[in-house]
Amino acid sequence: MPSEHCDCNFYVEYTETTINLQGLSNALRAARLRELEDIFEKEIEDRLNEDYDNFDDAALGLFNETYSEFRSKIGIKTVRNNYISNYREIRNRLSTVFPEAQVLNIRKNELSSSSSKLGYLKLDDDTYLRDLTSTSQVNDKLNIVNDKLDDLNDSYAFPHKIITGLSILEKDDSSLREAIAQSYLNHFDSHGNFEDKIRLMQAYLIERGRVGPTLGVYDPPILNTDGSTQAYNEALAVGSNESYSPDYTDKEAIELFAINSLGETTANYLNVNINLKDEVLSYIGSTTYDKPEMNCTYFLFDTYFSGEQFNTIPSFYDPDGINFKQNAFNPNLAVSFKLTPNALDEGFEGFGNVLYEFFKNPNVRKDYKGKIISDIFFRNNINRSPSITDEQIGTLFEFTRTESRDRMYIKFANNIGSSLYPNGIAIGNILLGNEDFELAMLMAQGNQELNDFLDANNYSEDSVLFAKEAVEVLNNGGEVDFFSRVIKDLSFSSSKANCVYEKLESRSDSFKNIINNFKSPDPVSLDLLFTVSPIPNDAFGNEINGQTYVPNQNGVIKITLNETNLDERTELGLARTIIHEAIHADMHRHLIAILNNGITFDNLTSTQLNELTESNRFPELFDAINLYGLNYYQHELMTQRYLGVIAEALKDYDNASRSDGFYIDIAWEGLQRTTKFRELDSDEQSRLQNEWKKFMITDKKNCD
Repeated sequence: MPSEHCDCNFYVEYTETTINLQGLSNALRAARLRELEDIFEKEIEDRLNEDYDNFDDAALGLFNETYSEFRSKIGIKTVRNNYISNYREIRNRLSTVFPEAQVLNIRKNELSSSSSKLGYLKLDDDTYLRDLTSTSQVNDKLNIVNDKLDDLNDSYAFPHKIITGLSILEKDDSSLREAIAQSYLNHFDSHGNFEDKIRLMQAYLIERGRVGPTLGVYDPPILNTDGSTQAYNEALAVGSNESYSPDYTDKEAIELFAINSLGETTANYLNVNINLKDEVLSYIGSTTYDKPEMNCTYFLFDTYFSGEQFNTIPSFYDPDGINFKQNAFNPNLAVSFKLTPNALDEGFEGFGNVLYEFFKNPNVRKDYKGKIISDIFFRNNINRSPSITDEQIGTLFEFTRTESRDRMYIKFANNIGSSLYPNGIAIGNILLGNEDFELAMLMAQGNQELNDFLDANNYSEDSVLFAKEAVEVLNNGGEVDFFSRVIKDLSFSSSKANCVYEKLESRSDSFKNIINNFKSPDPVSLDLLFTVSPIPNDAFGNEINGQTYVPNQNGVIKITLNETNLDERTELGLARTIIHEAIHADMHRHLIAILNNGITFDNLTSTQLNELTESNRFPELFDAINLYGLNYYQHELMTQRYLGVIAEALKDYDNASRSDGFYIDIAWEGLQRTTKFRELDSDEQSRLQNEWKKFMITDKKNCD
């Protein structure tokens, strides 16, 4: 068991043991120190309830015990990350200064030559390397650079060792305990001679004999709160003092120097984007770092990172050269042009490939790219609507790589030109800012559902027309079901009506069958658009719950639900209206499919109608048209053929919770002006109307 010591005896015992050692002979002093070592070993054994073979093992055991306390007293990861940041900063600065020193030596070696590898590389804002024309000038610059290197390497060694040591500390295992314990032991062993070591252990035992864990002045400095963590880390870290001394070839040093000369922000960006860095080096190195190429590169990135715009020169393209625009052989090409001699002299030869690699990064600002492309379009007489922004131009178009360094190529993004041009949507149409533009924008932005839909339909005329309608709705926050070819604008998708629609679609096969009739373009391509907006009362002053319109020029049938009474509608009543209006749309589809030989509603003659009726294609449809005319036939046909369909869909929606007769009664609503309704006796008509009124008041109105 550990020995019991009161504070007074403890302090007196340990303090008195080292008094007057100076007055003893060397032999007696050595003996006394060995005696003290045995005393300390015994004290450690008592404290830890362990037996040790010697003092060093006992000390190691004591320091091992401090592991838990050590970890609780310092945020190892935080300290480590701070030093990593410091280490990286110094290393980055060294990566800048080393090439500078090597390039100066290259300059010194080429002083006697008439040519230079260094072109118009600048040592600083005021000095081109080529302007250093004497050995003394170069040596003066080298002395300054070498002083920087010495200072940086001195700073570099410390965080390197600290990080190594703290990396060990992040592990929580027995090897870490041993590492910490050994580092403590090394720390104490490093304190002078044997006597100093004993005195230090004495003080350490006194300090740790106090009640509760302590952080005494004799602990390794990392445990103190005075910020002297570096000394302990230096003792802890494994390995020798490190310095950073890369071995660059002359070519590598020049390239690093060239990149660094573009400014810290640009250099950091290029060092992360390696492909772009390689392209920049290929561009500026192709002319041995000539001034125009260096200037072009500097201004490209400087204006980008400062939020300004890069301006092309007025004579950017050669109107007398071989220039191309979008055509049947190159549908994805926007423009390809030859650079003027002036543009080539200004450093634009091969610059298009730099622009390609830079703007290939999707995170680069689209407005910056778009402004450059807009300038090029303007100089190539490609006009755009003032409503189209540079950001949108930057989304629609991109630069492309070319082996012809005296040319530039701009193409459509995501290869959309190859899809749109064969469908009559060329660059001139798109840049008008109309629905063609909206479609192209959504495709260029990579709307996967839209692109998959168009791909699946081989960009057929009808699918492109549907896509145009869909894009407008999507841009305004609505929804599009590309599979069913159903569009819901925001007024519908954000309303109670959409909740009812989705329930209908999931519960009722008969309703789903009606909607699915619009999926196939064969024999006719028609699509559905659902909206919510106010509908005026009819000629008799009655509210209209919904309205279905004839197809527009893009083949879309719009179904509108009345916003005025929507909130007061019952859930099942709203379902009936949606089914009712979908049947209207389906009748339009049937009629147009039959009339798909060029006959329209406006010029349909009675003779042609008789011929179609006799063809036995949906005879009930043409019987109804013959009897009631084009304005009234649909409701009449609905009473003859669709009452059961409506009732069945309502029953499915309502989970068959009521009688079949109830659903038939509700299906009649909206058909009270038909011949078949008027043929009902007055009692039945009254019963139905009373049933509707009661249903409207008492039935559930919320959709959840």
